[in-house]
Amino acid sequence: IGKKGGHRIKRTYWITHPPMSEWGIPYAYSNNVGIPLGVCGQLIAEGKVGSGVNCPEALVDPDLFFAELAKREIMVNYKEESI
Repeated sequence: IGKKGGHRIKRTYWITHPPMSEWGIPYAYSNNVGIPLGVCGQLIAEGKVGSGVNCPEALVDPDLFFAELAKREIMVNYKEESI
């Protein structure tokens, strides 16, 4: 919930990913946890993550993070509505 153009809005986010049969595992949950963690590890190793103690969204560029997820067929979607 926030403001955009002076109006209050709410965004709802969700992810989509390949079916479990394409990932070759019995549960998609393990990839939905492991892949984002692996992406963060990669970004840390590449020096693309801020330093210090803070919440993840303050240290990791969300556009870069979402782009890396998309390379792995995990898409971040959202719906925006006025409230």
